Amino acid sequence: MKALVVDNEELTRLVLARLLIRAGWMVQAATGGKEALQAFEAGRFDVAIIDVDLGEGPDGIAVARQLRSLEPELRVILVSGDILNETRVREAGLENFLLKPFEIQALLSRVASPQARPA
Repeated sequence: MKALVVDNEELTRLVLARLLIRAGWMVQAATGGKEALQAFEAGRFDVAIIDVDLGEGPDGIAVARQLRSLEPELRVILVSGDILNETRVREAGLENFLLKPFEIQALLSRVASPQARPA
């Protein structure tokens, strides 16, 4: 299984990548939307974990929509330290949101869950 981690904060990218690698995933990390799209075009992913607030460029919601347009079956999990982003995620039709900080097991169960797939 292959995961794409998209976060503009280096420490967060590294921690998420290590957690997923320990759980048996192959992981590629990206700092923002442009890098994420380049990675996605170069290879298939089973899940994308995307921070809503990516700094410059498109936000995580826009990136998730772009990736889903390329791969409708992609499992997407959006994460944010801002609870208000949960409403934005749901209004965008993206059903999977985790509020930072989150428990490791919460992330791993969402990554493995078929409910992380689009309806």
